[in-house]
Amino acid sequence: MKRAAVVALVVLFALGFAGPALAKGFGERAFCSGFFGRDPAALAEVIAGLGLSDDQVAKIQALQKDAYEKLQSMRETMWKKQQELMTLLWQKNPDKNAISAKWEELRELRQQMNDVMQELRHQMRSILSEEQLNKLQQSRPCGKGRWGANRAGRQARKVPGSTL
Repeated sequence: MKRAAVVALVVLFALGFAGPALAKGFGERAFCSGFFGRDPAALAEVIAGLGLSDDQVAKIQALQKDAYEKLQSMRETMWKKQQELMTLLWQKNPDKNAISAKWEELRELRQQMNDVMQELRHQMRSILSEEQLNKLQQSRPCGKGRWGANRAGRQARKVPGSTL
């Protein structure tokens, strides 16, 4: 009984810490912070430097609003499912099959959230011109390539305003 309580407690903490990270997903820049790990003022500078037209701004804002609404609904569902999982874990005789099924539902929901974010990034990129995409690429804090490695001594480029 004591062992089951300890395992359940460990799972509870793992969900609390890993849930948000997994919901974010392991996208293209997950390990170098991307733009979201930056100072918001630096991000605003990058966006302002793109020279977006009014039409581009309106389209991007509409995409973001749509994605926010989808994600908000998914987050609410995830919170409910996490609570259901906690209820299953803290039963006197936990049903391992039910716990596994609930865990799988949460995993699928996280994947759906990641898919929504990937689709948003794809749609936003399609709105930008080639020149704007190049400017955006150059402002990446970790440089080019996987894990931010330019492979010349594994040094990332220092970008003005970056937190590196």
